[in-house]
Amino acid sequence: MTKGNKTRSQLILDALFTGKTLLLSDINRMISEASRKEIRLQDFSSLMAKLTNSRQYKFAHFINRNKTPQGYEYSLVPEILNLASVHLAKGLMTANLFFKAGATKTISQFA
Repeated sequence: MTKGNKTRSQLILDALFTGKTLLLSDINRMISEASRKEIRLQDFSSLMAKLTNSRQYKFAHFINRNKTPQGYEYSLVPEILNLASVHLAKGLMTANLFFKAGATKTISQFA
């Protein structure tokens, strides 16, 4: 996972597109390593709460959030992972994902 000019939201989605079920601390570690910058866990937790709010972000419907004794686990639904693999198989390295109503952001790399 490379940083480039990606936002934290895009880095989070890159981490989730690995297909693994990840705890918040795992995602935070991956993004801190990719951005070479330490991100406070409470800031990160707030961002994840926004990204999983389906009233605010349409993409939230594709994120599974399950509470465990260790904390929340996050993963993407299998259908979106299958869609991503189809795009990669066709050589399409970008996908337009709808975040806020009407706004489109581009993720340049899935994994």
